[in-house]
Amino acid sequence: MHRVGKTFFDLPVELKKRVIRVPSIGSHGYVNLEMENTNPDRPHGDLKEAFNLSPSSDLEAWPLELECPGFKSAHDEFFDLCLPLHNRVLEVLAHGLKLEVSRQCF
Repeated sequence: MHRVGKTFFDLPVELKKRVIRVPSIGSHGYVNLEMENTNPDRPHGDLKEAFNLSPSSDLEAWPLELECPGFKSAHDEFFDLCLPLHNRVLEVLAHGLKLEVSRQCF
């Protein structure tokens, strides 16, 4: 995961912007410097880059395999590993809040 992340963030900005996050569409994609501002008291945006991940879909933008080998597959594998834990945490929260939730919710 670290290797493919480093490879992606080492790419030229022009290549990373090909997969830029479009807020009106969703949260998936590249977030470049100063694109987000988590502190409205600061006059400029956040000095960070990110790649927000959402479940795999043909509609989502990913770096080309040639430019960043293994990036999509590493993220797909990581997402698949995290999903059962995510669902279990939601189940425990629902139980703690005494919510009636069907198994279909997870």
